[in-house]
Amino acid sequence: KPKPRGALAGLLKQFNGWRTLADEAPHWDVLNAVLDESGYREMWKKDKTPQAPGRLENLEELTGALEEFESLGEFLEHVSLVMDREEGRGEEMVNLMTLHGAKGLEFNSVFLPGWEEGLFPHQLALDENGAEGLEEERRLAYVGLTRARKRVHILSAASRHIHNQWVSALPSRFIDELPGDHSEVRNRDGFPVVSAMDSASFGRNGGASGIPPRRAHARLTERSADAEILKNEP
Repeated sequence: KPKPRGALAGLLKQFNGWRTLADEAPHWDVLNAVLDESGYREMWKKDKTPQAPGRLENLEELTGALEEFESLGEFLEHVSLVMDREEGRGEEMVNLMTLHGAKGLEFNSVFLPGWEEGLFPHQLALDENGAEGLEEERRLAYVGLTRARKRVHILSAASRHIHNQWVSALPSRFIDELPGDHSEVRNRDGFPVVSAMDSASFGRNGGASGIPPRRAHARLTERSADAEILKNEP
């Protein structure tokens, strides 16, 4: 029949246009084009049912969430992770993921290993992008810290085996930036090493020895494999 054929031809033309747009524009712009040109967003704007405002809000949240991911594939991987987590709710489990993959998720306790200079922030990010690279690494640190509802454990090693040799490591500069009244430093046996409040004030005042707090922390933890920063529960 002519009318259905015309509608199908129009739909195929839209698909081709969106496919072309996907090669040229960010994925969130492609989604906005699909929602607008298909009439889906307008349909919910005209809908008078109680569910309509919620559906529109969901669409806005979806487009906003897409902007936080570098590609559509990363977003879909994140969605898959969330769905797997929801299916396993109630079971005892440990979720392993990258900081990028953790966006939007929350857990009672979070463990963040590898907070060492050169590893996090990564030296490559600093070498290639300078201050901008450092800020991007700092944003990732914020993402990791805010995934925890109650407590976050930050781990840094005193030394690390790299390229078949042991290399000394300094705790990440991001550790110095933690709020002192909600954190403390412990060694691997669970004993306090130096309070984060003391470390923060030490950094501001220069310290009696003139050693930056990260280096002081490193000296204090040479006898242990790692240190742990605990974010206290409110």
